[in-house]
Amino acid sequence: MTERRMTATNRRREAVRGEATDDVEDMAYKPVVVEKTEEQKERLLEFISTNDLLKDVGAAQVQILVDTFVYQQCKVGDTIIEEGKEGNHFYMVDSGKFEVFISAKGPTPLDFVYEAGSTFGELALLYNSKRAATVKCKEDGGVWHLERRDFRHVVVKAESLQLNTATNFLKAVPVLSTLTDEQRAVLATSLQELNYAEGEYLLQQGQDADAMFFIKKGEVICHVVEDGAKKELLRLHEAEFFGESCLETGSDAKRKANVVAVGKVTVLKLEATTFKSLLGDLSDVVSKNLKLKVMEGFELSGTRIWPQLSIEEREKLLDSLTEKAYDAKAKIIEQGQPNNTFYIVKSGEIKVMNMPESGIFRTPRELATLHTGQFFGERALLTDEPANSTILAETAVVLYALDREAFTAIFGPLQTLIDAEIQRRDLQAQKPGAPAWEDLELRRILGVGTFGRVKLVVHKPTVQTYALKCMRKAQVVQMKQQQHVMHEKKILAMMDHPFILQLVATYQDKGELYMLLEVALGGELFTLLASKSPLPDQHARFYSSQVVSIFSYMHGLKVVYRDLKPENLLIDKEGYLKMVDFGFAKIITDRTWTLCGTPEYLAPEIILNKGHGFGADWWCVGILTFECLTGATPFVSNDPMEGYRKIIKCKVPWPHAIQPATRSFIDALLCVDPTRRLGALKNGSLDVRNHEWFKGLDWKKLDAKKLSAPHVPKIKSATDDSNFDRYEDEGIRNFPKDDFPRELFKDFAEVWV
Repeated sequence: MTERRMTATNRRREAVRGEATDDVEDMAYKPVVVEKTEEQKERLLEFISTNDLLKDVGAAQVQILVDTFVYQQCKVGDTIIEEGKEGNHFYMVDSGKFEVFISAKGPTPLDFVYEAGSTFGELALLYNSKRAATVKCKEDGGVWHLERRDFRHVVVKAESLQLNTATNFLKAVPVLSTLTDEQRAVLATSLQELNYAEGEYLLQQGQDADAMFFIKKGEVICHVVEDGAKKELLRLHEAEFFGESCLETGSDAKRKANVVAVGKVTVLKLEATTFKSLLGDLSDVVSKNLKLKVMEGFELSGTRIWPQLSIEEREKLLDSLTEKAYDAKAKIIEQGQPNNTFYIVKSGEIKVMNMPESGIFRTPRELATLHTGQFFGERALLTDEPANSTILAETAVVLYALDREAFTAIFGPLQTLIDAEIQRRDLQAQKPGAPAWEDLELRRILGVGTFGRVKLVVHKPTVQTYALKCMRKAQVVQMKQQQHVMHEKKILAMMDHPFILQLVATYQDKGELYMLLEVALGGELFTLLASKSPLPDQHARFYSSQVVSIFSYMHGLKVVYRDLKPENLLIDKEGYLKMVDFGFAKIITDRTWTLCGTPEYLAPEIILNKGHGFGADWWCVGILTFECLTGATPFVSNDPMEGYRKIIKCKVPWPHAIQPATRSFIDALLCVDPTRRLGALKNGSLDVRNHEWFKGLDWKKLDAKKLSAPHVPKIKSATDDSNFDRYEDEGIRNFPKDDFPRELFKDFAEVWV
């Protein structure tokens, strides 16, 4: 570890952001094609094949990139890029020589030159940043340059289109209809593209049934051989599929027919073993998804049960719903008789009947018909009251059943959960409303960011302290971040977790946007690491486990964070973490494409424009844990591009002091393939929480802050800001000259101050 952390003040790391997805997926935009000779094309292809950012781009996209490269003639003394200026072009040297100057080194060029075959300026392909050096022409020649917008448009559009094509194929398969968008995205990235020539066999009768296929292009014939003669069964065309039975049958199943290409055929292949390793057995996946869908929305006495359960309790609840089969016309529940079981319909049809209590003609009255995903008997989990309806199996049915005794044995009485939730809602309702702006006294700056700063404020009537995040409207608009600011506010308003800084109120005036947040005065984890790292294993586990708890919660709400780092983790008065800065957080259902985050923490799939999901957050947990234990991130470099190359190659410089279980944990998170990464597997965050590194950790006590913190900050009073660095204040009220109407940000805040 030669590149250690410097002091907290001069090494606080800034996040980066590329163009938003909408900018690069603009279907109307077409990169300009520049004519080239075959020799020039070959030379560019050779350059691309050796470049870490470009070499894994698909063959079709490489050809488009080659077409968009622009040639630039250079004369001695010409400045190609200039230090300190933002650039959006990547360069490949075709001929000539180019020297490098860095202002800190003086007017003399560095002792190396770029020659034919060299490349520079790769960082500009990822995001807008200031050039780290000046490059000038030393000997007449020429360079090829590629603009970031063209690169991102070609690569992201292709990756997005490929993912959409694959997920649409998967949606069309009946046996996969209950998969979630996230599950389809995981499978879609694992499909193999294969090409077949005229007459080539894709499958042969009698072979092991080990994969299913989607026809991307072309036509196939399915036939069997009977008595030595071929018998055609059917023909399949583009967007159709075959072989899906392999996902449902055992490993000893055999192909029942031959499948042969008619002309050139392109297919996408999904192996049964891949499906099982990523999601599990199909029957288990279908079963769990159905249970999950029902239980997430399940209410009793106006109270949702699911949000009150821990991750582990949710798994136990799903596992406790066991299958029961009934024949057609079977009576499942009888009106007036005790019932202690809650049921979910897995398959078949249920009739809900009511028998009048009196009258000459006591004819049963049909109240409802229930099908897959609907439920009945829910009050049985709560009371012993007699059933108010008779439940009949209209057809043969399979149900998921959970009786009150089993529920109580795991979670205690349901009424206790309901009462706790009612009490929580009552306490929430009793909280005072948002503080009036005029009652806030602004103190000093606690931190600064891209769009403004965070100030300590005091609510004068109650002497309650808060943090006020102030964002300049002019800068937000200039950088086209209006939607992201809205998303941050929306997502923060959703959050209710002990380790996430709570949003209290929002305001706006003609020049700024304001978020009033709870305050944590213990300083940043970044500052603690700057003075105390490397941390002991138990201390690192304490902090990492809280981030795991946060991501378990956030991902359950379909929110990806994307900017984990010690700078965004504050320490409260009890020594626990509070996550801040949700500027890059986003609600997703499958994949997102915008490059954003802090360079040392970026996951490989983000750098390579492959699209990313929740797995990108779990990669960051591995980086954070490593930094806590060593004082530096594993792929740190003074040169951002060199750091990205290290991330892509993922060769972790393991110190001898790291314990085996800890190394196993970090290693499982720092997996280049996001579909194989811990946290992104079939059990999600539960796999992370169950890792041996967390053995013995009581997650309930952690969330309740009942575990001893290794570091409790010294905070003398509610206004003690001594744990934060000093920043130059801009004045109590700072209005930029720009005057923005309130309507532009009306969804952010209705309160105009």
